[in-house]
Amino acid sequence: MNEIGSWLALAIVAFAGIYFLCGLDDLVIDFFVLSKDLRPKELSARDKVQLTNRREKKIAILVPAWKESNIISQMLRGNIDKLSYDNYHFFVGCYPNDLPTYRAVSEVARETGKVTPILNVVPGPTSKGQLLNSVLHELLENHYPCFDIYLFHDAEDIIHPLSLRLINSEADKADFIQIPVFSLPVSSPLSVGATYMDEFAEVHTRDLLVRKYLDVSLPSAGVGFALTRKALFTLFSSPNGQLFDSQCLTEDYALGLRAYQTGLKQSFPCVFERTEGNRKDWIATYEYFPKKLIRSIRQKARWTEGIALQSAKKFGWFGGFFNCLFLFRDRKALLANCLGLLGLAFFPVALWTIPGSELSTFTPLFVLNSLMLLNRMWHRGKALRTVYKESLGVEVIARYPLSVMVNGFAGFLAMKNYGRSVLIREPTAWVKTEHELPVGFGQVVAQGARGAL
Repeated sequence: MNEIGSWLALAIVAFAGIYFLCGLDDLVIDFFVLSKDLRPKELSARDKVQLTNRREKKIAILVPAWKESNIISQMLRGNIDKLSYDNYHFFVGCYPNDLPTYRAVSEVARETGKVTPILNVVPGPTSKGQLLNSVLHELLENHYPCFDIYLFHDAEDIIHPLSLRLINSEADKADFIQIPVFSLPVSSPLSVGATYMDEFAEVHTRDLLVRKYLDVSLPSAGVGFALTRKALFTLFSSPNGQLFDSQCLTEDYALGLRAYQTGLKQSFPCVFERTEGNRKDWIATYEYFPKKLIRSIRQKARWTEGIALQSAKKFGWFGGFFNCLFLFRDRKALLANCLGLLGLAFFPVALWTIPGSELSTFTPLFVLNSLMLLNRMWHRGKALRTVYKESLGVEVIARYPLSVMVNGFAGFLAMKNYGRSVLIREPTAWVKTEHELPVGFGQVVAQGARGAL
């Protein structure tokens, strides 16, 4: 028994050491946030007037849709009704074998004049990147008006009324623009959907601000990101003549890396305005993320496979020290998440089995990892309170084991799916996630939104 305990002690020390190393880059984020006082910017009354008075560039909003007939019309109507901008037009990519979605989009197009459905050249499902490429080719080759900015959203997105004005302003100084993305609040604080509130609040009020400050590659979140016409044609000049990598599961993330490699100026405006009751109204994209365990695991497995495996293989390591550090931070999720799940499952058993004499070798790492975990919970809770005023922040502690479980299973599933794709070389297809919108959103037809393309 003692021999088994010794081997377990050695294994757990190695495990704890790797876990400690995987957490060191978190301290880099903390250092820059605190030492450089990096924080979201409050939109003053003067700033808002400047946004409102700035000449409106022509914006094309591209939305890919596969089997979204249940929400797409509400998404379009709701956003058209609320947007504080005039010079824009929605282009919704649909499939010829998904007529319910096409008909729903066409109905809104007839009502508002602000929407045009575009059929993909092939039946679905293909990848999201392939559908967007098809929509872009249609816009560029078939005599549609020239647009100054191309903005990308999904069928479940709620666009802030000032988002287009903020992007319009940022496009004067940058060619690749990503605004924050947050989860809509969910009713159950201990549900899978609530873990997205924690994760996106932390990344989009801390991590991306550090990346912007250090001028390293900014990843696209896939929604709420925009390209100027200059950026579009710069990135379209790749050998295959496509904007998105249609075989990558995270075509948006890969596009952000390409934009950085080509020298395009990237921007992440993290802005809010104060409302009555001293609440923060974030100029951001909101949506519901998967609320069920299996759906969340599948979605995060796709993200992990695309970022930590596909993009890592394609792009390798590039840029200076800090850019490589953030590439490591993006890709370490595969290892760290799997280790976290294993630790959650086997750590209590190992502690029970290891003799006290052997356990002492683990004590220093145990203390260090515990301190790092507490530090992470503190900053994540603070970020949660920053975005959701009604939150206490302490709920991140209760949700942490659930987050570890989802991310860990997603890591193992990502490795399995990637190995399968390499062996059989099957084409990338859309992994459908069920979407929803807040009750009542877009139920009333927008008034005053009519206008010709």
